[in-house]
Amino acid sequence: MNRRKFIKNAVTLGASISALGGISCFSSKKSIVGTDSLIFKGGTLIDGSGSKGYIADILIRAGKIEAIGNFSSSDAYRIVNIEGLVIAPGFIDIHSHTDLSLFINPNAESKIRQGVTTEITGQDGSSIAPLTDEMSSSMNKLHKEKYDVDIQWNSMEEALSAIEKNGLGVNLATCVGLGTVRKFVIGYDNRPPTSNELSQMKKLVDESFRAGVVGVSTGLEYTPGSFAKTDEIIKLAKIAKHYNAPYLTHIRNEDNFLLEAVDEAITIGKEANVDVIISHLKVSGAKNWYKIESLLERIENANKNDIKVQMDRYPYIAYYTGLSNLFPLWSREGGWVEFKARLTDPSTIDSMKNYTSDKVEMLGGWNSVMIGSVSKPENKEFEGKRASILAAERKEEPFEMILRLLLNDGGGTSMIGFGMDEDNTDRILSHPLCMICSDAGARATYGPLSESAAHPRAYGSFARILGHYVREKQLFDLPTGIKKMTSMPAKALGLAGRGLLSPGYFADLVVFDPEMVKDNATFIEPHQYSEGFNYVMVNGKIAVEGDEHTGEIAGKVIRKNGLSS
Repeated sequence: MNRRKFIKNAVTLGASISALGGISCFSSKKSIVGTDSLIFKGGTLIDGSGSKGYIADILIRAGKIEAIGNFSSSDAYRIVNIEGLVIAPGFIDIHSHTDLSLFINPNAESKIRQGVTTEITGQDGSSIAPLTDEMSSSMNKLHKEKYDVDIQWNSMEEALSAIEKNGLGVNLATCVGLGTVRKFVIGYDNRPPTSNELSQMKKLVDESFRAGVVGVSTGLEYTPGSFAKTDEIIKLAKIAKHYNAPYLTHIRNEDNFLLEAVDEAITIGKEANVDVIISHLKVSGAKNWYKIESLLERIENANKNDIKVQMDRYPYIAYYTGLSNLFPLWSREGGWVEFKARLTDPSTIDSMKNYTSDKVEMLGGWNSVMIGSVSKPENKEFEGKRASILAAERKEEPFEMILRLLLNDGGGTSMIGFGMDEDNTDRILSHPLCMICSDAGARATYGPLSESAAHPRAYGSFARILGHYVREKQLFDLPTGIKKMTSMPAKALGLAGRGLLSPGYFADLVVFDPEMVKDNATFIEPHQYSEGFNYVMVNGKIAVEGDEHTGEIAGKVIRKNGLSS
């Protein structure tokens, strides 16, 4: 489809006002034009609501959208002609891991260069706070040794203030992770909390909400959050209801026991009376792919029964996680020191090998496991290679090879697992309850953030939706795709003033060429920026212009403190 045909199909100029639900469109005639005023002129405006696009100008002043309409050159200090291009709200990455990396490089380049202006962190039960003195010291030591960065805090308020003081190139909001809270109070013990411990956990969650977090998250495949039983999670999730906030969950299982794990998430939503967002929803392992019908049916039925359940998903068929997740949960109890002891214990190694072999077979064999990043420089040769090939090269049995690597790398090895199906991915991405995420932290093609392997989703998730799924596959139309990346996550998280193009909203904007936008990152060569993004604006400042970062650091920490009545 050429640009002229795209514009013809997207534009509904005569119905523009009704399509936007009454947005005021007028010509501003202010007598004083400040240097912070700008007009994006002549673009096809797709507002994030799901409505069709139309041609209009957008007047930006003092970091916000002042008006939408038809303006003259006297109405702003700068005019940017974007005729033939699309202008949309900046994308909201509802499941991101960009937080501590901002201290290494605040630009968040792999994200902002694909239109992401807001990151939602604290996912999978792991958040930057609250931390004990020991947890804080350990975090600081790691970053000091590896990146020469000093970061140290205890409370969520201290953490958010530190990010603010450092400066950030994108907006950031965070959840509080129940795995982090559990580690703070209980450590890595696999047991329920005592009454006093539960009270302390509740206090930490409440304090985090008062500091401004936007939700509560769990990572029920990761220790120590995986040791929490359903009733414990319900009791802590009820605090989120008090703050009109959702429960975001990496469910307990995404393959053989997927349906049971989704049932648990729905139960938590029902009993805690909170909205549920299932993180990176997937059906992993070929023998489980048939479960897609039952999976979506459960979620749809929950909504019919007034239990609001949504999901997010990245547009790839491979996930990224710790290599240690191939091993049974019981073996990881107690943290790395105890896990390492079991990995070298003849009495436990056989049962671990049987479990891991079954899990890998479920994925499709050792060729479905690719080594991601490693902790130690001497292991760099493993990055980006399939476990089957690495084992053959070394004339080792695959399990023995990854066991040796894990031990040598101090447990810090990550992996990419190719376990999903393209058709199921299409079904999930196109579902009206699904939002788009990256499930990745920000990277860059230079400096420390370029020095380890990455999943291509860090560079390409949102561009891939626009290029591959909208333009090429036509899985859904452009207004729907943009809605999944803007107003849907903003509404799900209660982010006031973001996610739509509307007067009074923050000027988080992205301008792109619908015929040129594409993702370039691959699993073999992930460190490649997306292209086709002409401008990205954060809070009224242009951060990307002509596919290049301008150096503007205009992001804000978004705090949500809305108590329910």
